[in-house]
Parts: sequence; C-alpha cells; structure tokens
Amino acid sequence: MTPTALSAIDKPRRGLVILGEVFGYTKEASRNGDKFNVTFNLTDNSASIECKAFGLLPEDADALGAAVKNGAILALHGYCRREVRRDRTEGRI
Repeated sequence: MTPTALSAIDKPRRGLVILGEVFGYTKEASRNGDKFNVTFNLTDNSASIECKAFGLLPEDADALGAAVKNGAILALHGYCRREVRRDRTEGRI
C-alpha cells in the first residue's frame, strides 16, 4: 500500500492509507463520564488531518493513548471525510 499525501485528499475516500506525525492528542470524558472521546492530528508536512474516535471504553481509550503519543509516526488505513477549515483571515481582501 502506498500512502496518500494529506494535501491530495480532495473528497471523501475509503481504503485510504496515510502516514504522518501525531500532534495535539487529547482524551476527554463523554458527557456521561463513562466513555471517552479521543482526538489527535496527523501531519505529513504537506497538510494535516484531524482523527477522531468517540465512545471508547476506558480500557480502549487507555490502549489507544499508549500507542498514539505526540511526536509518534503513524500509518493509518480507513475512511476520510474532507472538511476544510480556513484561517479567519484567509480569503479576505
């Protein structure tokens, strides 16, 4: 499998392989407090992407946190939905 550059993702895709460095890892308790939501970002220095996992059991969130740390290099395979987030000043004249 060949990784796709993050900057080349221009539409939703399945079976996508990406490779990058983790930054901005967070783990937060759900509203009920019984499960956890994990969010982290991945960059390949051409762009970055936000990865999310919701409703994880505490042991699953801990296992994910042990494997995914800021600065770690990861290869991920899965589905990607493209959402463009622009800087507040981007596009202004």
